Amino acid sequence: ADIKLPVIQHDFIINPLKKWRQRWDIFILILVVYSILSIPFRIGWSDDPVSPIFIWLDYSVDMAFFVDIMVIFNTAYFDNEKELFIYSYSKIARKYTEFWFWVDLISTIPFDSIFYAIVVSRDAAVVRSIELLRFLRFARLTKLYRFYKNQKNIDKVVANRPILNLLLLVTQIVFICHLYACMWHYLTLGMEQSWVTEFGFENSSSLDTYVVSLYFIVVTMLTVGYGDIHAVNRGERCFAIVAMLTGGVIFGALLSKMTSLIDKHNPRAKAQREKMAELKEFLTTINLPLQLRNEAKDAYEYFLSKKTSFGESDIIQDLPRPMMIKLIHEVYAKDILEVKLFNTYEKGFVADLLTNTRPFQVTKGEKVCSEGDVLKDIIFISSG
Repeated sequence: ADIKLPVIQHDFIINPLKKWRQRWDIFILILVVYSILSIPFRIGWSDDPVSPIFIWLDYSVDMAFFVDIMVIFNTAYFDNEKELFIYSYSKIARKYTEFWFWVDLISTIPFDSIFYAIVVSRDAAVVRSIELLRFLRFARLTKLYRFYKNQKNIDKVVANRPILNLLLLVTQIVFICHLYACMWHYLTLGMEQSWVTEFGFENSSSLDTYVVSLYFIVVTMLTVGYGDIHAVNRGERCFAIVAMLTGGVIFGALLSKMTSLIDKHNPRAKAQREKMAELKEFLTTINLPLQLRNEAKDAYEYFLSKKTSFGESDIIQDLPRPMMIKLIHEVYAKDILEVKLFNTYEKGFVADLLTNTRPFQVTKGEKVCSEGDVLKDIIFISSG
């Protein structure tokens, strides 16, 4: 059932289901994606001058996250135990400051800018150390986690969950490659001998060296590597070992995730395979003629092709009866049209009949029943 909001108790408490509030969350998520992509790049190329445009953009992003903290402090939250939205300022503040407020605060405060203002030295090593404080902003990733954890948010943004999971998988791989590429270049900063100097990229632009770094990471993690770009010093060799080991893990996880996504995309086919596997295992344990085993497999396969393999009778029976009748008539619409007798009965009676039917097929000449047999079943001929 849809959640019914109670009457708002405070004029300035925000209804979390308002469209503008949900659009604000999506806007913040876009800024999170920008942050987790730009932060590693700024650290990996911290020796390069930064355009004033990007400096002001970073300040604007930080300000947006500060505003988001204020918005959360003034947004009602849903209490799962009481099954209602809480509009109390004190309760909202208490819940938020239990944990997530401190994570958001740490990821929002520009510690690097503060240290720049305090530290007088502008030595390259000092600047690189201060830039590492930007990694604290990676805590913004928790906003993605909180958004994804909310089932209703996801369902409103995208209807196809398997497609979303596939996109998330690809995004994770791309992000790991991006992060490793930035780390690969960071190892060259302040080094007299590195892959940058070895292959003549000292005077190349940041974009060129980033493409080279990303190229090296991709061929190292996802292939056997080509050797045209390779580690030169000890630190780079150690990092290359980590990248290769991580690549093996990622490749295995990719195959596993893809298999899981395929199964989730077609759960009916998966359930049918499992049922057929159980039947085949049973038939192999008993000594039956080959023809009889094949007939049993064909009959069971036909049965599964008509049923959903999920034990739908038990699932449907748990629904309210009006909804159950409506759902059954929708699912079995084709069968109801084929058997004209069903159109003459009351819908509830037909629904009860259909939930207890067992579809089967017979070949020409095969006997279903003979004269004098005591029948316990009603047989409806749908075709033939």
